Amino acid sequence: MLGRPKFVLASGSPRRLSLLNQAGIEPDALRPADVDETPRRGE
Repeated sequence: MLGRPKFVLASGSPRRLSLLNQAGIEPDALRPADVDETPRRGE
């Protein structure tokens, strides 16, 4: 029997993690990408 698939959150956003937790979803691992996610002007 297959178990539950692993869920890896590839984001460093505290808001994304909070929204998932509010929905009852807890990632198995947090692996933020090494990418600047700062919004650019006009975004």
